[in-house]
Amino acid sequence: MHDIHTIKNLRNNHDKSINHIAKELNVNWRTVKKYADGDFIPVVKSHKKTGLMYTGGWAGLSLYGSQKIQNFQKRSGETLNSSQMT
Repeated sequence: MHDIHTIKNLRNNHDKSINHIAKELNVNWRTVKKYADGDFIPVVKSHKKTGLMYTGGWAGLSLYGSQKIQNFQKRSGETLNSSQMT
């Protein structure tokens, strides 16, 4: 995103050519042309993480000594207390 603003700034405020900007920033000239002459600003996508580790729903693991809990503790190095078990 920073490069896009740099490209627009060099093109609009400093009157640099597309080839000069492409060589200076070490990007393809087609990319420079797309961002310098267009009104296109890309939208940053955020991915929502799902699953037991991110939602905090450890209710599905009902037995304290189950194999799932032991494997989790081996993998992560974390220990689960009784409040996380219910």
